[in-house]
Amino acid sequence: MEKNNIGEMFKGFMERVFSENDGMSAQKDAVYNIIVLDSSGSMSAIRQATVNGLNETLESVRQAQRQYGTTQQHYVSLLLFCGCKMEYVYERTPIDKVRNLSPLEFRPCCGTPLYDAIGRSISDMLTSDIDLRQAAVIATVITDGMENSSKTFTSAKARQLVERMKNDYGWNFSYLGANHNVNEVSHGLSIDNHMSFDYSDTGASDAFRADREARLHMIAEMHAMSEAMPDDRAKRMSIIHEMLRTRRNFDNAPHDAPDDGTLSRIFHERLSRKHSTYVD
Repeated sequence: MEKNNIGEMFKGFMERVFSENDGMSAQKDAVYNIIVLDSSGSMSAIRQATVNGLNETLESVRQAQRQYGTTQQHYVSLLLFCGCKMEYVYERTPIDKVRNLSPLEFRPCCGTPLYDAIGRSISDMLTSDIDLRQAAVIATVITDGMENSSKTFTSAKARQLVERMKNDYGWNFSYLGANHNVNEVSHGLSIDNHMSFDYSDTGASDAFRADREARLHMIAEMHAMSEAMPDDRAKRMSIIHEMLRTRRNFDNAPHDAPDDGTLSRIFHERLSRKHSTYVD
């Protein structure tokens, strides 16, 4: 009886050990894709193109999950905002649980509380239980007009939050805009990556495509780093954060990421092979 008890105890102990080891080896980098989307009244003119562009972006994240699922777990937060309502369609939802946005869910109306939307999307991440030091965040703001109805956040407060997330956690921000001075507004928010698009279906589609391509490129670089440094997560995340923070997604600004040799060797050489194979 005593031998059986000892045997059962040992078996249970070994099962726990192997289970813990499996969990450690299967640990993936969490990638949060945050999209802050204007649903104010003026977006009505490009409503269908916006829905199509967003859904294509979601599909690209699904594609990334399939392609890089050995090293990454992707999540999506989609925040729609207008003067009368600000709500998440998805909030930190695993990509395999995310469905496409229906046109019925995107009904533009009223004003543009831009600063409140940016402030809320960041504040909600800060107050979550996510360890932001161990997460990669790519955030995109899409709007067709100037701020005109925020009640909680000012431009200065939103800017402070953006700078904090860039400097402390290596977030990558993009600002896509139409019908206003995009350069001036993005600069005021400390968002380095910006694109002004034509206020048309074609213009909106082009903006979504540019953002999608930049996002996939960054995701591919993160995967290359994860494969190159699977056992040193702290160093890996530090370099990933620096890459994201200093990344220049569009043609409006050159890349200024520091090249210490590691970035060049691991990112650029591996990317040149299109990630089909990796040779150390």
